[in-house]
Amino acid sequence: MKGRIDGAAGDWILIKKGLRLRAFPMLHGSGPALGYRIEEHTSQGIRTLAYTGDTDLCDGLREMARDVDLLLCECSFPDEMKLPGHLTPSEIGGLAAECDVSRVVLTHLYPPCDPMQAAETIRMLFDGEVIPGEDLMRVEV
Repeated sequence: MKGRIDGAAGDWILIKKGLRLRAFPMLHGSGPALGYRIEEHTSQGIRTLAYTGDTDLCDGLREMARDVDLLLCECSFPDEMKLPGHLTPSEIGGLAAECDVSRVVLTHLYPPCDPMQAAETIRMLFDGEVIPGEDLMRVEV
């Protein structure tokens, strides 16, 4: 299928002591796409962040998002305007619940996708915190 990267996720890359990154194949119709999982290992435990980039639901996305503290997730279109290679609010809500995500921050919101309505749709399927992203926003993991 065009836009799909076959195979397993990449190897972990050590950024610095206690901080590592791993790339995962995502499904985006315009060509190869990657998502990233970052883990920080500290004496207090592990903090995790996953970033989807543009993608549709796929195994790489599920593997990357499993048990993360914060999922930074594209949400381009409302459910009724679903396009291949992009996630809708209902898909994100189901994914976050299935993968036991703690919090979701929505990014890449195209004008037809109202951020507050998208967050409400996600909350119907997911019990964790949902935050519509804004330019220059800072979120602690």
